[in-house]
Amino acid sequence: MPAIQSLIMGFNPASQRLQEIEGCYKFALHYKMAQKLATQKHLSLKRAFLKIGAWTEVRVSHPDDVADFFNLENYAPHPALHL
Repeated sequence: MPAIQSLIMGFNPASQRLQEIEGCYKFALHYKMAQKLATQKHLSLKRAFLKIGAWTEVRVSHPDDVADFFNLENYAPHPALHL
């Protein structure tokens, strides 16, 4: 967990740099979102993963903040998810 939490890309990283993030970090980002959805919507983790689908390109959630593990996402935003 410390390695994942220490993922910091700085302010305004280039899209290419975000795509170079290793797979274990990408999985952790995806898992974090599935877990959040499962908790909020009272779903099984399997159902949550099915709702968010396969991971996509990594992007910064809030561009005006530093790009760290907790401000990155790689799921396809869907209005029906209301995250």
